[in-house]
Amino acid sequence: MRPDVKNVTLCSVTSRNIHRRPLTELQQAILDRLWSRGPATAEQIREALLPAHRLKDSSVRTLLRRLETREYVSHGLEG
Repeated sequence: MRPDVKNVTLCSVTSRNIHRRPLTELQQAILDRLWSRGPATAEQIREALLPAHRLKDSSVRTLLRRLETREYVSHGLEG
C-alpha cells in the first residue's frame, strides 16, 4: 500500500453482500464504457451515458464508488 493512500471502513459491507448482488443497468453501462474505451473520468463516463441516462456528476461518482467497493474498478488521483 502506498503511504499517501488512506483506508476507509465502510459500514454494512461484507464479502457476501458485495459480490453476490447482480449489477444494475447503470453499473453495467459504466463497465461497458470502461471496458470498451479504457480509463475515464467521471465526467467522461457521464457524457458517454447520455442521452439514455441523464445523470448528475455526483450520481456517476456514487456509482463508481460502489463499483470500486465491489472491486470491479479502481481509481487514481491526478494532479
